[in-house]
Amino acid sequence: MTPVFMIQKALAQKTLTQQAMTQKAMTPLTFNFDTFDHHAHITSINSVPTQATQFWKRISELSHQNQWILFTAQCPRPSIKQLTRFNTCSSKVIHMKASSYQSEFEIAIKAIQSGNASAVVVSSNIDEFGQRQLNILAKKHQCEVFFTEHSSQVLH
Repeated sequence: MTPVFMIQKALAQKTLTQQAMTQKAMTPLTFNFDTFDHHAHITSINSVPTQATQFWKRISELSHQNQWILFTAQCPRPSIKQLTRFNTCSSKVIHMKASSYQSEFEIAIKAIQSGNASAVVVSSNIDEFGQRQLNILAKKHQCEVFFTEHSSQVLH
């Protein structure tokens, strides 16, 4: 990493930290990915289908914008069945590959800052402070962030 990049990164993190401290803490909406018949499906933490339904309806709405819906590599890939059930524009949904040199948090920041995503779906492996930072950054860039929990990884 170049010294200039390290300074820019440190300044960006400091700015996000200050913003997080001055704004009310946001409670992230978290979902749980379970596996059934080799297809990933989202259920809420409390297994209340309405939260999962709300998630997919919102993803569907956002998918009809001229921006991407990005799922990080740490999230199971949504199935075609899930996407079609809620009339989600599947051509706008991207399941990103894992990076060997960037963390999920760094990838989420870049995705939000690019201005090309209407939503970024990341795992809840990101700590609470990082989740708050992503929420603040997403709000600034007119993007939405969703945090997922999953019990197993689905391979397609």
